[in-house]
Amino acid sequence: MLPASRTAQGSVRERPCPVSSFSAVGSEVGLQAAPKSVMPPVIPYIRETVLDTSVLITALRSSTGAAAEAVRLALRGELTTLMDYKLACEYRDVALRAEQLHASGRSRAETAGILDALEAIAEPVFVAFQHRTLSSDANDDMVLDVAINGNADALVTNNTKHFREAAELFHLEVLTPAELLNKFRIGYAKRR
Repeated sequence: MLPASRTAQGSVRERPCPVSSFSAVGSEVGLQAAPKSVMPPVIPYIRETVLDTSVLITALRSSTGAAAEAVRLALRGELTTLMDYKLACEYRDVALRAEQLHASGRSRAETAGILDALEAIAEPVFVAFQHRTLSSDANDDMVLDVAINGNADALVTNNTKHFREAAELFHLEVLTPAELLNKFRIGYAKRR
């Protein structure tokens, strides 16, 4: 569950969320851990990211790809995921649809557990400024708002063309999950 947010006046406001906190990570929430040799724990150059809904859905559908590894990095605390309440609701709305559950082969409870875990470790972002319109899709604008207001190092998406132009205005890096993992590996190699 995302913690309380601050209003524009600075007071704390509790936001209801349809789920409870969940502290399990990795394989306990249905994403099998990758072998340690694949991705050693390091402090990457990219520390704070926003995961587009497409990345989360891809990770839920296949636990072996780059998107799943990006989610595992977040769940293990090697990557800070930025999120606001609207983005958390978007994740839930899409991931818990019947067709997504069927395609992922996961139960509603398993999927909710993964979402709970991501929400529990996410860094909350208060969206103070909304820059409109940034893209042709309002949901893309919502993701960009979190990245911009949270001062993210990168926005991770499977749909880079929808984000690149707007992200360049704010010096925000847009990466695919594979590009994110490559940057982690490069960061690790430079530290050796």
